[in-house]
Amino acid sequence: MIADESFVLHKDDFNLHDEIIKACKHTGFQPHIVFETSQRDLMLQTVSADLAIALLPSRLCPEAGENTEVGSKAVVRPLVPEIIHTLYVIWKKVITSPTLLACG
Repeated sequence: MIADESFVLHKDDFNLHDEIIKACKHTGFQPHIVFETSQRDLMLQTVSADLAIALLPSRLCPEAGENTEVGSKAVVRPLVPEIIHTLYVIWKKVITSPTLLACG
């Protein structure tokens, strides 16, 4: 069960950090975070050393057949249910763009 695992996460200055913790709590558990880093490769090395699991955006995951030691030791699967990340549009208060004016 994922709730019993140790986690390596991006540092708390990365916005997905809080989203992951929130999603875990919503599922009914507090993640046991053993390590935080801003370096993808260090996260994957922690996983390949069997010290923790990682939750990463798909674009940061090692691809099948990635020619690295870490890529060959890591299993990558989509998380179910997905964690939905909310994005916001931010603009200068005084705008003239009709597209941005339509946002609201």
